[in-house]
Amino acid sequence: MNFGYFLSPGAELQGTQRKLPESSLPALELSMQPLTSESMTIKASDYSPQAIGRLIYMMDPKSFEIVDAINPHMKAADGSLNTIDKKRALKQWHDLKAVYEGLGFRIQVLASEPGCTDMVFCANQTFPFLENGLEPHVILCNMASDSRQLEVVPIARQLKGLGVRTKALPGRSRESLFEGMGDALWVPGRKLILGGYGSRTNKSIYQEVAKIVTAPI
Repeated sequence: MNFGYFLSPGAELQGTQRKLPESSLPALELSMQPLTSESMTIKASDYSPQAIGRLIYMMDPKSFEIVDAINPHMKAADGSLNTIDKKRALKQWHDLKAVYEGLGFRIQVLASEPGCTDMVFCANQTFPFLENGLEPHVILCNMASDSRQLEVVPIARQLKGLGVRTKALPGRSRESLFEGMGDALWVPGRKLILGGYGSRTNKSIYQEVAKIVTAPI
């Protein structure tokens, strides 16, 4: 799911996404440093307040399928592809939507793209933010997987129709990989982002993201 802070109309697509062969995107080395309780302390009062989004974008799950293993969690212990119970998965999607609606969130369902089997996991393709504190925007992400990169343009097209402006990252390369809210999250109510990196997002891209959204990461 993508949580949106989208409050006003207006949209314009900027930039395009280019496809890279999987061989040109070697797996990123995961770098972890020990964290102390002091280094993990965040004082909300040190960061500017901002509104908490009340609009959630969800993706129609009809294209969901497991056809390839793009991460270790998609394989069983014996190395074979995991299988899914489509009927159960669809019920779980509707149950989740009902929970959000029951909590008072507005839901906007986007159309899935035929052949984009992972598109239902729609946190990764974009990163939402408010420009100037009011105008709804998203960053169009550079996905680690070629198959998932194909999801970015269809989502951008639909968001454009809903009045959301877009910002493009530098051309897709290992150094510019960024998987949106799959790896980065806004601290609720504050202009501060917590960003993860490793097997998908490259740490160095956060400098560019911070410039675009004008918020520390």
